[in-house]
Amino acid sequence: MDVLTALSEKSEYSTTKLQMILAAWVLSTPFERSAKVSLENGRVEEEDYDKQSIYSLLYSLYRSMGVVRSDTGEPYKLTFNT
Repeated sequence: MDVLTALSEKSEYSTTKLQMILAAWVLSTPFERSAKVSLENGRVEEEDYDKQSIYSLLYSLYRSMGVVRSDTGEPYKLTFNT
């Protein structure tokens, strides 16, 4: 599973699906022909990712968090600004 290019901006991923997607990505990494993420500096070349796939993952992760508590105990919902 290549989360850098395979996710659709038209899909909402449940927590279970997110766990499976991230697990598949981590488990498939050793089998990649070439690493897309540089081990030295974390850089990813522009042709190796699709912004919609990354945003889809981030939006789904933020949605899955729901309401959380701050360090002072106050409830709030995470937002994602692009």
